[in-house]
Amino acid sequence: VKFKTQIADIHISSSNCDKENFINLIMTKCRHYSMSYSEESFTEIRKMLTELSKIDELKILFHSVAQSNAKIIFDLKSESVKSIVPYRCESTKGLVFYDKNVLVIGKGKNDNSRYGTFAHEVTHLVMQEMYENDGKPYCENDMTRKQEFEKIVEKYRKLVEQNTKKHD
Repeated sequence: VKFKTQIADIHISSSNCDKENFINLIMTKCRHYSMSYSEESFTEIRKMLTELSKIDELKILFHSVAQSNAKIIFDLKSESVKSIVPYRCESTKGLVFYDKNVLVIGKGKNDNSRYGTFAHEVTHLVMQEMYENDGKPYCENDMTRKQEFEKIVEKYRKLVEQNTKKHD
């Protein structure tokens, strides 16, 4: 079953779904990387899921993840994912292995950083399931949407570049 169907079903019925139920389902997919596992780690993850599920758009994505076969690996001892994926740089706070359906998240500098990284990576995970295009928000052969997406990315790149020049 692909996410496209699941998202449509979820969108229709999301107001009727029990928030604790899908959070519990996601929690079954979570693993803590460090050997020094503690119940506190999973309490922290549950807190994050509860907070983020207050955002309707994320709640829909979380329902999709809850119904998927995804695995989520956290390292709440390290800011980056480098301890889990040694070939990544220290600035990599999260990533998705599309071929394995695995999402990896580091602790981040603070809760906001970790929450934002998790939401970002979950979005890529769901987009991969929907479009099968390395987490991009369009099907591989949809040139119109690809061009629209590239325009958005280019506009953002220019804004970042302008902002960087202002602060130099």
